[in-house]
Amino acid sequence: MSAELVETLVTEFHSYAVEWGADEIRWYIDGDHVHTLDTLHTWGYALDGTDVLVDNEGPFNQAMQVLLSVAAPAGVESATLMVDQLKVWACDPSVESRVDACASGEKTRISKLASNRIESVGDVFTDLYVGGYYDLATGAKLADLQPLTWHYDNADPQQLTLTPSIALDVDTVTLEGARGMVLDVNNTLGTATLDISTDSSELIGKDLALVFDLYIDSANTAATAFSVGMRSNSTHGAQVELELAGMVRDTWATYRISTDQLLANPISINGEPAPLDLRQVTSLMTLEIEGSAHMQLDNIRLSCINSEGCVQFPLRLQASVPKADPIRYEAENFIDSQGAGVQDTSDEGGGQNVAFVSAGDYLVYSIEAPGIGPYSIDYRVASAGGSDGFTVSIDGEEVDRQTVPDTGDWQNWTNLTSAEFELALGVYTLKIEFIDGDQNINWFELQPPITQICVEAEDFDDQSGISLEDTLDTEPCIAGGAGGGENIGYIDVGDFVEYSISVPSDGNYLIEYRIASEQDSEFELSVGGVMLDARSFEGSGGWQEWTSRSAVIPLTAGEQMMRLDFVGGSVSGAININWIRLTRQ
Repeated sequence: MSAELVETLVTEFHSYAVEWGADEIRWYIDGDHVHTLDTLHTWGYALDGTDVLVDNEGPFNQAMQVLLSVAAPAGVESATLMVDQLKVWACDPSVESRVDACASGEKTRISKLASNRIESVGDVFTDLYVGGYYDLATGAKLADLQPLTWHYDNADPQQLTLTPSIALDVDTVTLEGARGMVLDVNNTLGTATLDISTDSSELIGKDLALVFDLYIDSANTAATAFSVGMRSNSTHGAQVELELAGMVRDTWATYRISTDQLLANPISINGEPAPLDLRQVTSLMTLEIEGSAHMQLDNIRLSCINSEGCVQFPLRLQASVPKADPIRYEAENFIDSQGAGVQDTSDEGGGQNVAFVSAGDYLVYSIEAPGIGPYSIDYRVASAGGSDGFTVSIDGEEVDRQTVPDTGDWQNWTNLTSAEFELALGVYTLKIEFIDGDQNINWFELQPPITQICVEAEDFDDQSGISLEDTLDTEPCIAGGAGGGENIGYIDVGDFVEYSISVPSDGNYLIEYRIASEQDSEFELSVGGVMLDARSFEGSGGWQEWTSRSAVIPLTAGEQMMRLDFVGGSVSGAININWIRLTRQ
């Protein structure tokens, strides 16, 4: 689930749908297809010697039951699950042979990325570091891990981050020959760790293992052992110790640590085992070195038998609401202040940051909201030891309160994010008041809402009877954009067209249709199955004589399906449409 969805789980009703058949099971959240499993998934194959069998039955042809459960999170004594309605129905397999043609019949703009294709099962690798890069100055992005395209939008790769402990020197070096760029790890004293981490993920597939190439520089290695493991979070994980005495030195060697080995070697917390949870892995490789050592790493991968890869992230096809570009305010550019000082910053971008603050100090800024809707603020902060933080008010009304964590140094920077608050178009006075000292601020960014949605008519998700043609319209949908392109046309009574739109916030929207026709026509607009506008058009005098018509309609935030049904006119209801624009009022 996306963060936006999780935030509303306890405050709003959501629609959850499960469709299953003998060979496939599919999940939907609020109408979006988020997950698919079929008999080619983990349980759907077996090994016969070295051969992989994929024709054994999956669990979907068995009797199923609907189970609704709720678990109270830590610190909460009780929790309540509210269910508005529950529907279960069967489909006639003689009419609808596939589950995706039946049941809810949900339409989704990402259905082409779902698993409606035949997969092959075999040995696969998920790359963690293969010729990647490590940029110490910009936060150590290591590589882009492409998650399973079976379950995810291809445009949403997961980032891997390499995080060394303070004493560990990690960089990349380029070797001659085919090996290319490798990770160079150097520890001079004590115990040091190196993590390759990402968002919480599940490891899947048969014969799971962590595989890596290692070069040990014997001349600069006095350590006798090091360990390799994984973490579920900061308190659970596994670690397998490797004795350096029995390992190849001064040449490259490949090592394989299976998840069976990891599960058999849990870490201990206060003397109690805290085992690795393969369903919630946050560190895909943890390297711990005791003593001086110089080594190089390459081809760090997860190995398994599966159809695509060895990692599956949480169900995140729920599309996040698009965001407008943030508006940055440098902390030192205040219009009024008390007690605060400034200093040069080593944060990305340079310049200065606010520092030397005490309880009761404040900063005042003039900010501008470009439109109506929900806003949030991101803060760039640092602290050596942590702080009780600050409050933020806009025109005298408190909108946020933040505690600043210990970032390890006055110039080790992190971001904090406020909850959303409403603003209308206008200029405001923003005031930051410090509850405590021991904190630095480099900048804050006002995240405005998207107040306009532009839909090019030719970018439909579904249609009946619609054709495209080049347009002579020069009026762009987006201000400053280019006109031209294509329009939809050749429309008859009974035709329709559908578009997936992402509504950024609840409210009234001005909808503008860019239309042309030689004759009268009528159409109806519905969003989420509810008719919101019925439009009669008297004609513009020509198929490329363009004009605009508008109405105000209410919309609810989230992914919605917008549909135009063409219902007639004096002759046939024919009409051309170039674009549709929605603007929050």
